[in-house]
Amino acid sequence: AWLFTPSDPAACIAKMCPILTPPGNGTVSTTIGYTLGTATYACNTGFTLTGTAVTTCTTASSWSTAAPTCVAKSCTPTLVAPTNGAVSITTGTTFQTAYYSC
Repeated sequence: AWLFTPSDPAACIAKMCPILTPPGNGTVSTTIGYTLGTATYACNTGFTLTGTAVTTCTTASSWSTAAPTCVAKSCTPTLVAPTNGAVSITTGTTFQTAYYSC
């Protein structure tokens, strides 16, 4: 769990885990982790976290869980074309645009 430091036989330092990257449309609380440290993932407004939000740097110098993803939320209600008109999409997700025409 700890790395022995030859220059100071009485000292041990924590091992480092690989650098984390935030998911698309999201954040991670830290990109660098050491033994037993944690990192927390979150998604931007309009997106839902798929996977585990918290990961721990293990004694084997790896993260305990795979990185999650941030998925766009579905919009509601279903859109309906106006009388004698059309709508480009009836369902969508965050940041999609629907166009109405007559």
